[in-house]
Parts: sequence; structure tokens; C-alpha cells
Amino acid sequence: MTKETQFPLAGNPAGDTQLQARGAANTLNFRPMLALVVRRWWLVLTVELIMVGLAALFLHLVTYKYTITMEVSPVDSGNSQRSNIGVAVAALAASGLGPANQDTNRIELYMAALTSIRVATAIANNQEIMHRLFDKEWDLATQSWRPPKGPLSSLAVGLEKLLGFPPKPWAPPDAKSVLELLKSKIVIDFLPNRPLVTITYQNKDPRFGVEFIEALHEAADTQLRQTVLYRSTAYISYLLKELQSVNVVAYRDALAQVLAQEELQRIQTQADVPYAIEIFAPPTASPRPTTPDAPVVLIATALIGLIISVLLALTISVRPAARPTRETPAV
Repeated sequence: MTKETQFPLAGNPAGDTQLQARGAANTLNFRPMLALVVRRWWLVLTVELIMVGLAALFLHLVTYKYTITMEVSPVDSGNSQRSNIGVAVAALAASGLGPANQDTNRIELYMAALTSIRVATAIANNQEIMHRLFDKEWDLATQSWRPPKGPLSSLAVGLEKLLGFPPKPWAPPDAKSVLELLKSKIVIDFLPNRPLVTITYQNKDPRFGVEFIEALHEAADTQLRQTVLYRSTAYISYLLKELQSVNVVAYRDALAQVLAQEELQRIQTQADVPYAIEIFAPPTASPRPTTPDAPVVLIATALIGLIISVLLALTISVRPAARPTRETPAV
């Protein structure tokens, strides 16, 4: 005999109530979990105290750094007015190299120069900056370079050996060391529709950070100046030779116009003023250390500790102590 199973009809209030109760019972399973976490409050509190203590220890040991910011802009030298000589105006207009595009090109060259090996070499030649830039490797007592010392350095070397990394022989900081630092520490922000470049750098000494950014800017601008000066000098020497051998009047006039333009370019490179990029907002250090952010570190550590403690409270099983068994006397 077949036994029929009856299902509650749709719209039946009693059946709907039973289904809702079953669904609520399935979705409210977190109550036992919450009760288990509450019973093990000591575990949650212990993990929280450990995590906050580690965060406080980290904040006491870490080196706080200040943020140095500088804004630069293209030099308004008036080249578009003084160098528009004869056919140069038409060539400039036809090529689309107006003032806006010239400014963008100068900014792009400047940004590339900031992290170039030539600028790094100029910084490396300044021993005073090098001693402060790599202060962990400079010994003031002996006035000489030495490998970095400290528990963190020893730990890093030990981990590299343990993991099988090839050994890196130590060498005094040089231009390559400066180049690696520039690529990793210097932050450059530039928007094409805004003719300003923002340069950001962090250092534990705000005064040295300002001096370093100023030296970096000067080295980059000097690099661009020397490049243009070398090219203009070579062009002028070539044009002077050509003018001595060319007899066609039209050709001589064209060469003379180009020569005048190159002479003006060389004069601008030799003037004691910024050539391509000038400082719009001087480098300024933040009034307080910006990294690490102590409140953020403490809050993040507390949240991570809470998650870890809750997971431990839910997963660790506490077994009750075994009771001694009584021996039954033999009959």
C-alpha cells in the first residue's frame, strides 16, 4: 500500500509558517558560534593584546619618515616669440609644435632625466649628499664606507642564504645605487592637462629631504641644459663652415636664420637661470611624520587580531580533563 506524502499548499498559512521557521532555523546557526566565541572571551582578549603589543613594539622600533613635496613647471623663456624667424614660424605651425606641445616635451624629458644614470652620477659625485643618503653604510668615526650592520640586515642576509639566493657582494654606494634609490623612492605625478609636475620623496630627516630634492632638480635641469648646449655648439660649428662654402643667396639666408636661432639657443643655455624646468612650489616637508600612520597601524592590527581570535575560538577544540576511573572490587 503506497503512502502518500502531503505537501502544504501554496497560500496555506500554516504551511508557510512552518517553512519560514525551518528557514530561520537554518539561517540563525551563527548563534551557537557567537555563544562559543563569548565563552572563549579569554582567547579573544589574549590574541588582541598580543597583536596590539606587537603593533606598539613595531611603532617604537620603526623609523618615522617625513614627506617632501615639490612642484615644477616649464620655463616661460619666450622662445616662441624670439625664435620665430622667417620660415621657422611656418615650420613650427605646420608641425604642430606649439607652446603647449613644447612644454609637454620638456616635462617628459625632465621626468626621464630625474631617474637617469647621468643625474644619478651627478648626485653620486656629491659626497656630502651620499654620506647622508646612505647613512647606514657610512661610518662617521672612521670616515669610510662599511657594510650595513644591525639585526634586520643580518636577518635579511640569513634568509637569502636559507632560500638559496645567490650571494650579493657588498660594495660602497655608487651611481648605480643612487639610480636604484631614485627609481624606487622618487614619486613623479604629472597630468597632461596640467603643466605642473609634483615630485614626492620620503626621508627621516626633513631638512636633508628638502636639500636632496633641490639637488635632484638642479641636476636634472643641468643635464637638459648640457645636452642642448652640446647640440647647439655642434650645429653652430657646422653652419659656420657651410656659410663659407655656399654662394647661393637663398641658401645663405636660410642658413643664417638657422644660425641665429642656434646662437639664441646657446645663449639661453649659458644664462644663470633655470633652462627647461623651474620650481613652481619649493620643496616643503610635512610638519609631522607621515609614515607609518600610527592610528591606521593600530586599528588594522586590532581588526586582524579580532579575525584571528574569532577563527581560533571557533576551530580550537578544548577537551575536558579526563576523570579518574574507579576500580571495582573483585567479587
